[in-house]
Amino acid sequence: MSRLEASDGFSLLEVLVACALLATGIVTLAQLVTVSMRANVGSRASITASTLAVQKVEELRALGWGWDANGAPVSDAALEPSPPGSLENDVGGYVDYVDEHGTRVDGAGPIAFVRRWSVQTVPGSTDAIAITVFVLPRSRAGIANRAGRPQSPDEAWVATIRTRSLP
Repeated sequence: MSRLEASDGFSLLEVLVACALLATGIVTLAQLVTVSMRANVGSRASITASTLAVQKVEELRALGWGWDANGAPVSDAALEPSPPGSLENDVGGYVDYVDEHGTRVDGAGPIAFVRRWSVQTVPGSTDAIAITVFVLPRSRAGIANRAGRPQSPDEAWVATIRTRSLP
């Protein structure tokens, strides 16, 4: 057998098939990276919203709500019952704005999240209140009829009940 008749290398067809397989793999990998990046961004927003909601609940739970030395109820003004719609709309005293790092923004700087809360008395009790906090991205803060419930992964809703503590 002469040297020209021996098949020592790859044919053009084999090289083209290998290149097509490699290109398919690279395109698939690029799509996977894109999906992964979107999921990562969504997870970050979800974690931030949840953290902001829990922080506000803890801030409100830390306020005075108990009894004085004479047995009279004591309540911080921020724990007064909120007006209707405070979870659906920006109601003064029951809303604050937060940047992407979780820092409260008072009109100066970019707003990433809107944090709304509601304080309501628990039916049948004068010594318990229900605190609800709803956090959503600023881009969706104006959507009507939300009823204070999360409708996407980057929103958070946390509720708790607080009772008066002894002096």
